[in-house]
Amino acid sequence: MAVLAATLWIPAAPAAAQTPASPLGTNLSLLREWTGEWPFVDAFKHSRPWLAGERFGCWDCAGPLDLDEQGWVRSLDTTRPNGGQVANTLLFNDALGRYPSGRYIVLYSGSGTLEYGGSATRDAAASTPGRDVVEVDATLGNFVLRLVATEVANPLRDIRVLMPGGACAGDLFAACRVDGECGGAACVPFEDTYATQPFHPTFLANLRPYRLVRFNNWMDVDGSTVQELTEWPGPDAARYWGKVPAELLAELANRLDADAWISLPVRASDDFASGFVCRLRARLEPGRKVWLEYGNEVWNGSHPFSMGTLWTAERGCERFADLAAGCDQDATPGNGIYCEGFPWPTANASCLTASRRYFSERSVELWNLAAARLGPGSPLVRVMASQSGNTGHHSALLGWNGAAAEADVLSVAPYFGFGYGLDAAVGGWTLDQLFADLATSATRGVPRAIAAMEIDADFLAANFPAVALVSYEGGQHLEGVGPNATDPAMNALFDAANRDPRMGTLYAQYLAAWPTAGGTLFTHFKNVSQWRPGRGGALEYQDQPHAESPKYGALMEHIEQHPCAWEGCATPAPEIFGDGFDCGDLARWQASAP
Repeated sequence: MAVLAATLWIPAAPAAAQTPASPLGTNLSLLREWTGEWPFVDAFKHSRPWLAGERFGCWDCAGPLDLDEQGWVRSLDTTRPNGGQVANTLLFNDALGRYPSGRYIVLYSGSGTLEYGGSATRDAAASTPGRDVVEVDATLGNFVLRLVATEVANPLRDIRVLMPGGACAGDLFAACRVDGECGGAACVPFEDTYATQPFHPTFLANLRPYRLVRFNNWMDVDGSTVQELTEWPGPDAARYWGKVPAELLAELANRLDADAWISLPVRASDDFASGFVCRLRARLEPGRKVWLEYGNEVWNGSHPFSMGTLWTAERGCERFADLAAGCDQDATPGNGIYCEGFPWPTANASCLTASRRYFSERSVELWNLAAARLGPGSPLVRVMASQSGNTGHHSALLGWNGAAAEADVLSVAPYFGFGYGLDAAVGGWTLDQLFADLATSATRGVPRAIAAMEIDADFLAANFPAVALVSYEGGQHLEGVGPNATDPAMNALFDAANRDPRMGTLYAQYLAAWPTAGGTLFTHFKNVSQWRPGRGGALEYQDQPHAESPKYGALMEHIEQHPCAWEGCATPAPEIFGDGFDCGDLARWQASAP
């Protein structure tokens, strides 16, 4: 990977603004092998972490593996039964076959043997040492890669699995298979460009209309236990499954000419936050804004969000002496351990207050720390994250210890449709019944979401008028809950609704209501998702024809017909980042820490 690490981060010329007046942002999917979203031309970057198996035996029973610090296999245990230890991974885990078929090029360094299975077959005649040619038929299901032998003195490593096709010369957003698809330009194979153009053109093209990308899922924040920067990969890591380097976040924002919204793990230390922001700053072009949020849905009582809710409650009980006694009146009272059973099934008013206070204070601490890293007058947007329609929660966060004076925006997620998945009777409905209810129901349909938008906007106007309203997520949320999650009839109904043109009509009404209510940036959840829960993707899979997705069509139409109208929204951020900032010099940023 030395060549890749040395060449990937050549500064590109600043991108021309794609849609400077776009009112919308988007979330990404988790970086996994099963999501239907393949951001990188090197598919190994999203491959599943190695599973230790036996060559002619089990798939995942022969651990642990001997890995180096970047995640490459240093040696295999040849004394294992059934042919010895092997390292297994999946490049694509997709029974629907919604990933590219065709000729993949697998490059590697060192000495050893790779085998392929599932949808993938090695073309022995076309392959040479260090370069395998692999034919893939996605209709056959999963793409399996196995390391079955490696030389201890020169381990097989630096695996790159380059996807079929390439990009049209001079156009990062145009994928191609042959020259004739490029309007007279050449179709340049990914093998020639992956080191300097890491992102798949189709991925970039789908994202191009948005003004902002929220990286919560690329930072795997929900349920995260990460505390230190040493737990986070750098650009030369074997794979980025679940945790994408800050440098890649910056590079994607640069290619899209978009703002970057980062969500720091709830347990992140000051050193983690400083180092992550420093690494982001070093790669981010002038003109990009950095949106900074602490955690994700830390108010949420369901797993894995509840892990953050409990963590902040425990820290708040430690920090605020007036709450400590009440925090110990929990599932096991009086034992000195705070907030046992909180947030569910044991409610506790002291723990709730402790969580809110700590969350508010920690948000401000992280904003100030990031501002110091980015520089005076930096284009930092300070995000106070809350719950849609919950004015008590808004007030507790913004009203504590002067936080409102520090916050720029309050973020909420005004979803519609969640309540249907709780009602088993809905599984027996027709599409006509469902859409009629979605359009009219004040308890679970679009009217409910619009009412929550108005509640939040009115609350801020009356109490904290300097704080703008934004959404961190939003859209439809048709999802079976509990036993309904596996109800075939309900799932078939929700799948059909997601693809029905009437969903596009609802989206148009819903999106138009957001600025009317007083909202500014709206961030959709999410770009691509082919799996439940929530059916949240604007697209079901990355190369889905746009005409087949009513939601994507409605989002694009909204961008065209409703340019942003809030103050300064179409004005680029000030170009204040200096050149030559060395993020590798940790002592430098630690010495200047506040």
